[in-house]
Amino acid sequence: MLGRVAWVMSVAVALGLCAGACGGSDDSSGSGGNGGSGGTAGTGATGGSGGGVSDHPCQPKEAGCYAAGTSGPGAACMARRDNSAQDVLQLRVTQLELKEPAALRQPFLQNSVITPKITPNSPECFQFGDAQFNILFSYDTTTMKVTQGAGEPQALIGALNDGTCYAQFTDGPSGAEIKPVETDFTIDGNTYTAVFPDIAVPIYLEDSKDNYALLPLHELEVTATLSDDKSCVGRYVPENLDETQGCSAKEGAFAYENAGTYKGYVTVEEADTVDITSLGYSLCVLLSGNVKRWQNKPAGATIGRCDGSQGFMEENGFPKGNWCSSTNSAATDTCFDAWLIESSFAAAGATINGVCGG
Repeated sequence: MLGRVAWVMSVAVALGLCAGACGGSDDSSGSGGNGGSGGTAGTGATGGSGGGVSDHPCQPKEAGCYAAGTSGPGAACMARRDNSAQDVLQLRVTQLELKEPAALRQPFLQNSVITPKITPNSPECFQFGDAQFNILFSYDTTTMKVTQGAGEPQALIGALNDGTCYAQFTDGPSGAEIKPVETDFTIDGNTYTAVFPDIAVPIYLEDSKDNYALLPLHELEVTATLSDDKSCVGRYVPENLDETQGCSAKEGAFAYENAGTYKGYVTVEEADTVDITSLGYSLCVLLSGNVKRWQNKPAGATIGRCDGSQGFMEENGFPKGNWCSSTNSAATDTCFDAWLIESSFAAAGATINGVCGG
């Protein structure tokens, strides 16, 4: 267990984004925003490998948006690295769409937190994000090892086209060691699959190395269907953007079509140590599906928790999750101590310059 951490990939951070809109009610849904809340993203695209890009007004024309031009490798996803002739395929996640549990499919989480955090900051390429949530992958096709890590905020590193780097440090409060993690992967056609037993990814809350939250996941399975040129997972879809609104995503749509999946579990007890400060309660309370029943928030407390709640007292324990950690499979009548977190993603070629400061 990583201790009392804030888990942001799917549940927001200390930004106060849901104040007033979500409060402490059972329904914490919100309105849509730039990132959309569902719509057209998929998991079967391969990204393409040339042939030119769209002439849509929201298709970037700047040469710097492409590693090899608008008709070269990686053009379909605006890759900043051409992996087509490389043995080591380096990629950065450019979009993450929350899927399961259903409590995570809330527009404010996707549109106000996840999409801005993970989208690159490259306005000339119609990418208007903060680049503070950087999931990085490096597939070595000679050793069949894949490395996953997190990049520091792009603003601290430099220009997007100059690449990124892996964060590496020890988290003081939890003692968790944050570093790139390596495991084996397999290839079936264009689909790359790997499982990371345990991983903690920092999500930066601002452009500072010292202000971050941790994402803990176990038995994290990652699948990525790469384009033929090995530079894209999914593709950029300008038709999903509204040229009359500065090329922000249309309602219910995403800028990319996804071609990867990202799923792993968090234990129910661990989830109760994960603070969602914008909501004022823990991840456990959110995923319980019944905030009133499962939130214990004594006077003066800033975070409500499952522990000590009405539901906890009535059932003599935490709420039932949808997953069993001991078998890493769906929950049963006797094992329900975790929640499986699922999302889909798109990624584009990016140069990873080793460990930051290394």
